[in-house]
Amino acid sequence: MKKQKILLVPDSFKGTLNALKISNILTETAEQVSSDLIINSLPLSDGGDGFSHILSNYLPLNEINLESVDAFLRRINTYFLYNESSKTAFIESASAIGLNWLRREEYNPIQACSYGLGLLIKGAIDNGAKKIVIGLGGTATVDGGMGMLNALGVKFYNVKDIELAPKGGNLQFIRRIDVSNLDQRLQDIKIIAACDVENPLFGENGAAFVFAPQKGASRESIIRLDSGLQNFAQETFHITGIDLEFLSGGGAAGGIAAAMHAFFNAQLQSGFDILADLVGLKEVIEETDWIISAEGKTDDQTIKGKLIGKLAKIAKEANKPLLVFTANDKSNNAELFEHGVTSIFSIQNGPISFDRSIAFSEQLLRQTAENVFRLIHASAKN
Repeated sequence: MKKQKILLVPDSFKGTLNALKISNILTETAEQVSSDLIINSLPLSDGGDGFSHILSNYLPLNEINLESVDAFLRRINTYFLYNESSKTAFIESASAIGLNWLRREEYNPIQACSYGLGLLIKGAIDNGAKKIVIGLGGTATVDGGMGMLNALGVKFYNVKDIELAPKGGNLQFIRRIDVSNLDQRLQDIKIIAACDVENPLFGENGAAFVFAPQKGASRESIIRLDSGLQNFAQETFHITGIDLEFLSGGGAAGGIAAAMHAFFNAQLQSGFDILADLVGLKEVIEETDWIISAEGKTDDQTIKGKLIGKLAKIAKEANKPLLVFTANDKSNNAELFEHGVTSIFSIQNGPISFDRSIAFSEQLLRQTAENVFRLIHASAKN
């Protein structure tokens, strides 16, 4: 019987199972099915939740602990990762301003701000970083990076020249941006924004309309935030000369990516591409028979910068089958199949509540994976 080489490239089930845990579960399950299934595991991220944790799996990084604030300016203890030899800091936005710090009833992007991320960037600079890679995703904010900029010295004023608090609900009131106190050290630092989406800053596919609902925004709030992001782009153009309207990925992390590009000259890159290059993913795929990935929810955003969409393109080019496990399938499967996904397997085995799905996610994944691995094993007999 021909041995089957299987490459695991999972993302996380957000808030439930991280990519490393999913890799371990799938590896254990495959080994139980047959020793003829040869497993190679490369858990990755698209720049969202778990980005820094994944990096630790491949690079020698030290954890630097510091105090910051969450999306509502409450003090928290968090961290960034640092490679001393290259003077590179790796920051995950969600480690300070993520939804994971909040109770669900607290979700409110009108009031939330990204100030805590600015403190992390400042901490990295204070530590001697000459390059900063920032994973964008999982944030509670849609403030266009207003809070982050404020933490680094930028001030915002309304039509009466009164300083504004840096939060999503005040984007629409900005009439003047003062960058005179922006931390000058940023000029000598290379910043890379690792984006997990390709959405623009504003408009029907922008940060407010696409991402604000999952962060607790009402329809009225979404319209207000989108209008605010348009105003922010206009005022930013006045001060920087940079047009943010059509910037691909500018809507990542509620517009933080756009702010980084305009004020820090940050490069916007796919978080997946950064990690894929690091591990030599394309070369590994050439030597495998099957690719298996996993994502908490497959939906319309899956092919727009997310890990599955990026991976599907590589799989299609290499003519390799790509199987996907998901906990919540709301995607246009035909579109995913066209882009390179071979099959999608929901781990749900019947009507089940959201809380129960989370509680039994590991068991459900093991059961579904066993069936898939048995099928792969059986196919090798033919």
